[in-house]
This record gives sequence, structure tokens and C-alpha cells, in this order.
Amino acid sequence: MSAVSAANQQAHQLGWSAHGMTGFDHAACYPALGVPEEEYRVEAAIAIGRQGDRDVLPQSHREREGPTDRDPISQLVFQGRFQA
Repeated sequence: MSAVSAANQQAHQLGWSAHGMTGFDHAACYPALGVPEEEYRVEAAIAIGRQGDRDVLPQSHREREGPTDRDPISQLVFQGRFQA
């Protein structure tokens, strides 16, 4: 199990949400977090928090909140042996 997966599972167990992020500013994260860049390398960022009320979001963000047109889980996960 990866560290990100473990963090996601632990957050869920505690009633929180966790979401891995891409495209974060690597150079800015070192001073912002107080991580010594010469000793450590930041590889990932995870937002952890509680689901808030979407009505407090700006309208442009509010429109993005909600179900997506992703494939249903039944098309991605199966039980038993793989069948071609």
C-alpha cells in the first residue's frame, strides 16, 4: 500500500476527505512548509479536510462540484478471476 493510499484510508476512517493533488508549486512548497530543500524532496501533496457547504464557494467553483461523467465502478472493478 502506498503512503497516499494509507493517508486516504485513514482520513476516511476518521470522517475526513483526502485528495491527492498534481501541479502544486514544488519550489514554493519548501519555504511554505518549512521543509529543508537540501535534505528532503517533496514528491506529493494531499489536501485533507472536511466536506464543506458548496454554497460558500464562488459560482465558478460551485458549478464544478457534483457528480462527473466517469465510468461507473462496475466497469472498473470486478470480483473473482479476470475474464477476457
